[in-house]
Amino acid sequence: MGKETRKGIPSWLDRKKGNQDKLPPHEHQKSLDDVNSLRRFTGIADGKGRLQFASQAPGKELGYAEDDILRRPFWEAAWFAQSSESQRVIREAILGAAAGKTVRCQVEAFARDGTSFPVTFNVSPLRGENAEAVSIVAEAESTIEGREGKDARELRKARGDLKEAMAQIEALTQENTRLLEEAGKKDGAIFPVELNAEASEYKGKPADMIILRDLREGNKAEKGQLEAEKRYRAIFDNPLHMIYVHDEQGRFVDANGFALERLGYTQDDIGKVFFQDIIHQDDLPAVFEAMQEVITKGRMERTIEIRLFSKSREMFWIDCFSLILEQDGEHFTAMGIARDITDRKHTEDEIQREKAFTESVLTSIPDMVLTLNPEGEIGYANEALLQFTGREAEQVVGGHLIELAVEASLLPPKSIEMISQRLKEWQETGRPIANVELEMLNSKGESIAASYSTSGITGPGGENWGEVIVLRDITERKHTEEELQHSEERLKELVEKL
Repeated sequence: MGKETRKGIPSWLDRKKGNQDKLPPHEHQKSLDDVNSLRRFTGIADGKGRLQFASQAPGKELGYAEDDILRRPFWEAAWFAQSSESQRVIREAILGAAAGKTVRCQVEAFARDGTSFPVTFNVSPLRGENAEAVSIVAEAESTIEGREGKDARELRKARGDLKEAMAQIEALTQENTRLLEEAGKKDGAIFPVELNAEASEYKGKPADMIILRDLREGNKAEKGQLEAEKRYRAIFDNPLHMIYVHDEQGRFVDANGFALERLGYTQDDIGKVFFQDIIHQDDLPAVFEAMQEVITKGRMERTIEIRLFSKSREMFWIDCFSLILEQDGEHFTAMGIARDITDRKHTEDEIQREKAFTESVLTSIPDMVLTLNPEGEIGYANEALLQFTGREAEQVVGGHLIELAVEASLLPPKSIEMISQRLKEWQETGRPIANVELEMLNSKGESIAASYSTSGITGPGGENWGEVIVLRDITERKHTEEELQHSEERLKELVEKL
């Protein structure tokens, strides 16, 4: 371990003037360059979460500048700006590490183009001479790799292999041409040649024209070209991806077996099928926009998700990418690589439906429902609770129940004390609490009678996910009970008089 300096930061990383002399200048700069080049995010923050140093490669991959990440609390870094939940989780992890804990957390991060992906960080405490600091390290080899699944990485590798094979074919073709044009040898060596002869005339007399071609290097070049073409064909015939070639009109000029099988076409149909025949009408604008990008840049910057129709009109989803093969002015041929993501889209749709259904059920319940995470923070509040408190969800989620009760004048002191005791009891025993009566105050400050119930939320592996709390307005029931009690008392008085 290197000696630590300002706020627990190792001296070879400390940019503060005066600390560079801990290492020779060239070694200090080399250390910084080594860390900056890491594709795995590595950073150091002070005890308040301000990022003092971080490897720069991951930020550049995601489209961010150094000022978007450094010299601010890490949870305020640009790649977390679109998710308050990610900011909350990172903030808690860093503050926990500053207190001496090692924390592992997974959050959702965002590239500058808006795409999101999961990333897992390990946040650990560092002890300095005078203060505390924390190290932040991403588990993925590349931060941007978190938004790529296995199929996406295979797709990226296939594109690279394809590009390499094409370059090899071009190089071998040029070398073969050079060898065929080379003059005859003069060193007396014996070598194989290809001989072609045909009848001709020379100075008005019959003659034979003989053409000799050196086969030594030519055979090697042809063999290498055949091997490159074989490799190209192996990539093209990939059984896991749809690979196809199209022209500037959107007409398919070639396709591998997997693409033909998935679309329900044959080789005889090649040249007769256009984009408009198989792409969903609503996705055509995005496809033609991507084609313009291919024309101007030679390739698509990122994949797009579109819907296709097979010959039998079965609809399915693909994630696709294209790059230029040949171009002559406005005319070009491009190769596309796509993978079937229909099952993933169906899963996403099912999750959205289940989420919408759950939200609808909780919204329709007249009782006030909220959930707390294991740290006691509010993770969800239904519409009934928001209406009762007169607040928006953003003002409630992330706060603590007791703080909300005080700030919104939701509970009188006696009820706050009672709920605090009940929460502590639940945390210690884990036993559900049902129908505890208490007093609440509505947005007008009027007192109402309510019941309080709470139960734990357990994950699929038995882990503690927090608790759900239900608050029910029982004012009318209490009035009815009081009226019934008065009626019974009057009846009893009448009976006694008789």
